[in-house]
Amino acid sequence: MLEWEVQVIPLTADRPPYQPRPPNAAIRWPEGCLELVTIIFSHAWFGDNGRIEHGQWTHLRFDGRSLTELGNEIANRLGVQFENMTLCVQAGDLGRPVPLLTDLPLRDDPTIILAFMVDSPGYNALRFPDLAAE
Repeated sequence: MLEWEVQVIPLTADRPPYQPRPPNAAIRWPEGCLELVTIIFSHAWFGDNGRIEHGQWTHLRFDGRSLTELGNEIANRLGVQFENMTLCVQAGDLGRPVPLLTDLPLRDDPTIILAFMVDSPGYNALRFPDLAAE
């Protein structure tokens, strides 16, 4: 019988670094998995009530899984630099924003992405997993 241990990962205000894919890393796509994924994204912030507010949702058909390419595409559409924003994934309307630190998973499900501008009130309210905690 398998046993699981649940561990609490402390939170920090410091965003962990992005984990880019090593250059020349070959990705093998599972059979039936499309490289084209539907991204639903919006510029987001936290309102006075603590809930996430966002601008107009934009649908984007994105070819690939690269975090860097996705960040640059969204930054282009928002007229900003990728380095000046943090991308988060969100599970539904009430899900907590989770920082997107690596390439997209090999899934074809639509993905909800929130873009928080660095040093904005919304960005400053984000909490990230403390990867260095023991």
